[in-house]
Amino acid sequence: MYALCAVVLGAVILFGGASFSSGSGCVDHSILGWAWSENTGWISFSCKNTTSTVDYGVDKSPSTGLLSGKAWSENIGWISFDSADLAGCPSGTCTAVLSTTTNAASGWARALAASSSASGWDGWIKLNGTASDSTPYGVFLNNSTKELYGWAWGGNTANGTSTGVVGWVSFNCSNRSSCGTIAYKVQSPVQPPTISSLSAPTNTSDNYCSCWLDGSDQKQVGRSGSVGFSWLYQDPGASPLASYQLKVSEANDVNGATSTYMNPTGLNIAAGSQVDSGTVNVVSSPGAGELAYNKTYYWWVNACNAGGACTNWIAGPSFSTPQKRYPITGIGWTGKDITASEEVQFCTSANINDPADPCYSTCYKGTASPAVPDDPNRTGTEWVCSACFDSSNNYRACQDVSGTLYGWIFPGVEGTDYSFVSSTTASSPNPIVKFITPGKNRTIKLRVSGSSCGDETTTDILLPNPIWREKNPF
Repeated sequence: MYALCAVVLGAVILFGGASFSSGSGCVDHSILGWAWSENTGWISFSCKNTTSTVDYGVDKSPSTGLLSGKAWSENIGWISFDSADLAGCPSGTCTAVLSTTTNAASGWARALAASSSASGWDGWIKLNGTASDSTPYGVFLNNSTKELYGWAWGGNTANGTSTGVVGWVSFNCSNRSSCGTIAYKVQSPVQPPTISSLSAPTNTSDNYCSCWLDGSDQKQVGRSGSVGFSWLYQDPGASPLASYQLKVSEANDVNGATSTYMNPTGLNIAAGSQVDSGTVNVVSSPGAGELAYNKTYYWWVNACNAGGACTNWIAGPSFSTPQKRYPITGIGWTGKDITASEEVQFCTSANINDPADPCYSTCYKGTASPAVPDDPNRTGTEWVCSACFDSSNNYRACQDVSGTLYGWIFPGVEGTDYSFVSSTTASSPNPIVKFITPGKNRTIKLRVSGSSCGDETTTDILLPNPIWREKNPF
């Protein structure tokens, strides 16, 4: 049977029956390499395997896994994976698919010469099934190596018991546990991913707000600014993002940007995802992996998929950090309990040179004079109200920094639940407030300069003490 077919099919060896254009030349295809049949020899899955000027090959849809195109055998001619050529297959679903979820092949391929052969050979090649000894067989993709492994079977219509012409087709030399002298394989070459829609950090309070965080009895910890980067990750083979590198530099030259600010590995982020990086701190005196205030920066990303293919360095839009740190917001008030109908002095700043300032002792818990606001990152900070910054990023009481704005929010409705007294308002740094209605867990909020992350605190507004008046009962 095999000798007869070799003679009958001789006319197709020179590509004479192909529906391909030799004028366009060989282009890339998503499947390439060689398979081996003991009966018919080598099967080429792409013109890139040879010096052929005829464009042929097998392709896989990255979204559906549908296979298309044609492979070539010098002995049996074109082997088609096109759906139109596979109609009327012996059984099951005819279309050839390499699943994007299970990575297993299904369906059929067909040697086209058999469709017009009078030899009784039907040309069908089954991509998975069960052999006559009940052993399952099939072709599958290792998504890490991007190599295809396993076996297909080319027999007659029964396609499992008859010898046919093609017989067993091996997609990888490792199927036999040894590659011998010829390390053949069919593979889905790892194509590099792409990244787009790169988004630079913006100068907003979401990035640069600073807060005092509750610690024991005082608000002791401040936070510097931090910025993040994002981009859209896409991959032609639907391979997930496995790692990336991010560089940031004051110079617009990626080759001169020797510092890598991020280098996460072991990721598994699906293709088509918007990637949000970790954050980079913006500080007054930056060290390695940190950024400075009042600077313009350039940045680049190099992303790699699970198959090890990477993009080139892709530039994002430049960005600038603020001139100085945003305020750190803190709230204090005189006294311990807040009682309805009593006037309460709220504080967020003070005159550091005047201990007689009504907010001095509330904001400053130290003994040195003057009461200079200190770094809130050090343990045992003595300044518990808001801290603002001059143009050199030195800590200052907010009232000493020109242009500072304040915005207080008290619980309830002004005039009904509370009122400002002594000519103070919601925009005063240190308002005096009388609460009218009592209540539990009442929240007081403050923003400084309208752009820091606001501080808030919760307290009870207590009922006033009853007024006792002794009266002689007699």
